[in-house]
Amino acid sequence: MELLTRLTLRASPLDIANDVLVLDSAPESFLKSLRIHFTHAYKQQQRERPFKKIVSSDSKRDDGLQLADMVAGAIRQSVWENDPIHYRLFARKVIDLWQVG
Repeated sequence: MELLTRLTLRASPLDIANDVLVLDSAPESFLKSLRIHFTHAYKQQQRERPFKKIVSSDSKRDDGLQLADMVAGAIRQSVWENDPIHYRLFARKVIDLWQVG
């Protein structure tokens, strides 16, 4: 939850204000906890709510989540395996690639 919050706080409020955050197969209890966590973190930063809504979906049936998995896989291959062949296809579109530990 903390990583999601920190990543979200890095984004410009204008970039995500009306977006929907879709999580893969997240239980409702996690979604509720995440909403509460975002609310507290954003109040501390004196910022508006980060997303219009937060929902769960199944990547087996959701094309957007499948695409996100492919992008994440291409980034992983570029960083961990030093093989940027697929990442190069969309690298110019990446605004902020944050590598953690």
